Parts: sequence; C-alpha cells; structure tokens
Amino acid sequence: MRRRRGLAVPVVLMALSMLCAGCGFAAGGTNSAAVPAPIDPGKLRIGYAEPNAVMTVLREKGELSGRLADLSVTPEWHAFADEAEALTALREGRIDLAATGDAVPAFLLKEGDPVVYLAAEPSNPAAYAVVVPLESDILNVSDLKGKKIAYPRYANEHLLLMQMADRAGLPLADMKLAPVAPSAMERSFAERKADAWAVAEPVLSRLQSSGVRIVADGTGLVATRDVYLANARYYRERKEMLDAALDAILRQEDWIGSDVHGAAEWLSARTEVEHIEWLTVFERKLFGIAPLLESIAKEEQNVVDTLVRLKGRKETYAVPDFLPDPQT
Repeated sequence: MRRRRGLAVPVVLMALSMLCAGCGFAAGGTNSAAVPAPIDPGKLRIGYAEPNAVMTVLREKGELSGRLADLSVTPEWHAFADEAEALTALREGRIDLAATGDAVPAFLLKEGDPVVYLAAEPSNPAAYAVVVPLESDILNVSDLKGKKIAYPRYANEHLLLMQMADRAGLPLADMKLAPVAPSAMERSFAERKADAWAVAEPVLSRLQSSGVRIVADGTGLVATRDVYLANARYYRERKEMLDAALDAILRQEDWIGSDVHGAAEWLSARTEVEHIEWLTVFERKLFGIAPLLESIAKEEQNVVDTLVRLKGRKETYAVPDFLPDPQT
C-alpha cells in the first residue's frame, strides 16, 4: 500500500502562516470591479464537485464543525456539477473555499480575479486516466482519432486529453470531445454514450469493477493534483476559519493514511464506491495537504504554461500573483 506524504499539522499551519503573513495580495489576487456576494460571518462556505473522498470525510465526520464551533462558525457545503462551477462561485464570492484540480484555475483564472491558491495535495498522475471497455478496439492514444471521448470540461482530465493528444501527434479536432459532469461518468460508461472516457479517482476504480482498459494515465504529464483556493476578498477576515479547515483536512487525511481499511469501510457505507474500490483509490492517490511552497508554485506555473502552449488559453498568468503576498 502506498504511503501518503503528509506534513505534520503544526508544520503546515506554520508554513501557511509564514506564506500569508501580512495578509496582502499581489496584483493578480484582487479585483474591485465585480460586486461580491454578501457573506454570512457565521458560516464558512466550502465548494467542491462530487465525488470527492476528502470532502465527504470532512463533511460527514464532523471534525470541521467542531473546530469551527470554537469560532462561532458553522461549515456550509456546496456540491457543484463540476469543479469549474466551484471556481466560478469562488470568484463571485458565493463560497469561501474551493477544492478543485489544478487545471481548473489554469484554464479559467484571469488577471485580477479575486482568487488565491492556499494549499495543494501531492501529485497523483495514476489517479487520472482515459479508459475504454475491454471489448473496445482502442488500444492506444492514436486510436482515439475520430472517436467520441467523454470528459469533464476545464478539469485535470481535460488537460490530460490535450497532453496525450499532443504527445501522440493527434490534433484535438480529430477527436469528438463530449463534456460530461464527473458525477455522470459512470452512467455515460454504462450506457456506452462515448467510445472512451477521461476520468479521475474514485470514478476510475469504480469503472474498473465494470471492466475497463486504461489507454493512458497522467504519468509524465502536468495537472495531476488537487488544490485548495480561497476568495481573496474575504481571506484576511476569514483566515482563522480557513486555517481551521486546512487543519481539519490534514487530520482526516492522516486518518485515511493510517487506517486505509477503516477509511474504505467508512466511505463505502456512505458512498456508492465499494470497500475494495476505495482501497484501489488509496493505492493510486496520495493524500497530504501542503501549502503552496515555491517548488509547488513552480509546478503550478508549468501547468498554466503548458495550457498556453497547447492553446487551451491565450495568455499565461503568474501563479505568484495569486498567492498571499508576505511583502505587504
């Protein structure tokens, strides 16, 4: 069983505090033109897309509720159809914290957006893959020419497809790309609504139970981790709440890493993913939240620049402009 690469809670919070000292933001982190949504000071609004193992554990086990109770705050959970919608809600001020793949901000952030990168999970290339049914005649990426491929738009799986096609010399225009919400992937596969599916865990392990062949995964590619993003407008006044949320995430990930069978059993009782499927998820996907340190920020810059090179966006942006600025 693969071991998670987490940091001890005090190390993470200390690093975050150092990173966020002064609570100012560089030029790309604020935008006064848009009118922000009103906030409830007694709530911390968290957005994500189903399925998400960490958010499920955090929501259902209640540790975050206990931590926030000390601040007279309650968590408010917002499940979106996809991660792009979660980022939109964050930019509009409808949520305070969003969990997304790192391709999502790389696709969608614009200079001046009120968004800040707070933390990241380890890179998990094997947790993203393009799969086909066992009976399919698609054996490699080149065989995807002329085929219909289901994928979640603006997600890590989207950028996975772009990189795989580029590496194989296959123009994107030669594939029939069909956007599908992550929560609808299993139904799409069961009803054979496409020829191939770009998926992430835990859907990948779930589909393997139905019999699939992995055409390619994210090994050697960029955009293979989850990130946590905050609304920059509200960050300074909500920092203590956000720190509590990151601390609670790390503690739940520690629990998953130290008791994978117990975590798999707990999750299987609350989701449609079976115990053995969760164990496969934990084999492929490392957990261990860490702040956006310089090395991770450089990797995230590579995601943005790769997307520009592949013409997924017109211009790059500087990831450090969307980090808390310790100089102000």
